[in-house]
This record gives sequence, structure tokens and C-alpha cells, in this order.
Amino acid sequence: MLIATACTGTLDDAYRESGRFALQDVLGVRYEGVFDQPHAYIEVQDPRLKAGALDMPHLAEATFALARPVADDVQVLATLRRPYLRSDGQFLLRWSPPGEESGYPAITLRRVGQGWAVYIAGEIFHAFQVKNQWNFKPIVANLLRLTVAEPPVEVTAPAWLEVTLMRQPAAHAPHGRERLFVHLVNQHGDRPASGDRMGEAGNRCTEQILPVRDVTVRLRYPQRPARVALEPAGATPAWSYDGGVVTVMVTEVAIHCAIAVEG
Repeated sequence: MLIATACTGTLDDAYRESGRFALQDVLGVRYEGVFDQPHAYIEVQDPRLKAGALDMPHLAEATFALARPVADDVQVLATLRRPYLRSDGQFLLRWSPPGEESGYPAITLRRVGQGWAVYIAGEIFHAFQVKNQWNFKPIVANLLRLTVAEPPVEVTAPAWLEVTLMRQPAAHAPHGRERLFVHLVNQHGDRPASGDRMGEAGNRCTEQILPVRDVTVRLRYPQRPARVALEPAGATPAWSYDGGVVTVMVTEVAIHCAIAVEG
């Protein structure tokens, strides 16, 4: 699976504007320039992307590109809407409400070989980071469910439990066997957003962390593991192996723990 966003692949080797997508033949969309406003709205049209998100256009304060489908097999999953402008051409508010359709897609999907190519016209990962626009999280998760038949790891837990999958080579592992790690970080629902002014970025004050309990992790693994542990404590959790999947029950994640699986 490939995901490209906004102006990905529009610079040449000398970092100059090339005027086209380097991935146009893969994505099936043609670059037609940068959207002329600092924010815009993504309106999901495909019901497969709507689960878990509000049914409304979603504001993104980010750079958007204008990309037009040029391949017949490109699916448009969401459209790009302009912000509303007053008669004098100015925003109604700091972030203006949704305006007219732009005539361009916001999210496209195309089957390429045995995988999928996804194009998202705006930098929604940046929008999520700086303004905590949470609706983009379930939209991207739904995209992954749609395009990845067998995800390497699945976690049943609240949305604020951050999950990262990492591989440790055998040469660096304590028992000389390669290990897979599933890192679990409890963000407690108050992940900091970056501010607009100096000194605001990443500010937060958390007096007490509430643990996440009863987390279930399913990890695809080619054989029954020799060892499953919770690091850094080295404790052995309740786990099982069936059908190429290791299922691990984590009783509690206070701030951070990592599931280590050895072959």
C-alpha cells in the first residue's frame, strides 16, 4: 500500500518545482497546482471511510494540492471543499465554515498490481498534529482496513493508546534471536497540539495518568514464539498462538510498555 499526500513528489532532484507528480502513473491523478487558501475541508463521500468520524466536512489547516484523476480506475472517496468567503473575498472567521465544492477530489484510491495507491490532497497528518483534528484518525484507519487485508498488528484499546511496531535484529537481541516489539504508549487523551505562537508548541500539564486496562494485541507471526514478554519489566503476559497470530492480553498500560516476541 502507498499513501501520498498533498505535494508529495512535485520537486525535482534540485528541489525545484517540477509541475507534476513523480508518482502520477501510480496514483492516477495529475497535479494542477497548490490550493490558494491556508485551510480547506475534506468531505468523505464513500461510506466505508465514515465509521468513527463525524458525518460532516472536516477542516484541515494544511497545504492542499489540486489533483485531477486521469485514470479510469481511480475511485474518489472524498471531495475537497473550499472555505466560505465573504463578498469581499475574506474569511468569515479565523477558520471559515465550508463553502462551495472545489471540483477536485480530496482522497482517491486506485488498485495497482497486488496493492493499492492512495492519494490525499491535503497534509492531514500535519493537520492532526498541529490542531488535533481527531476525525482524520478514524478516516485513515478506515482507509487502512479497506486496503490492508492482513494488518501486521491489531490492538483493541481506546484511541489514545499509541501503537508502534518495531523489529530488533538478532545481532542486537539479548538471546541472539530476532524480536518484534509492539510499543504501547498511553497518551491519556491529552496529546499536545502545536500552537501558533512561540512557546506554545507541545505544552501540556498532566497531574495524573489514568492507566489503560485490558488491552488485547494481535500480532501476525510465522511460527509459535519461543518467548513473549512485557518489557522493560520482563514479565510474562497471558498469550496464545493460533492461525499465525499471537494474541497477547495486557492487563494494564500505565505510561509505556512493550510486548517483545521472540522466534
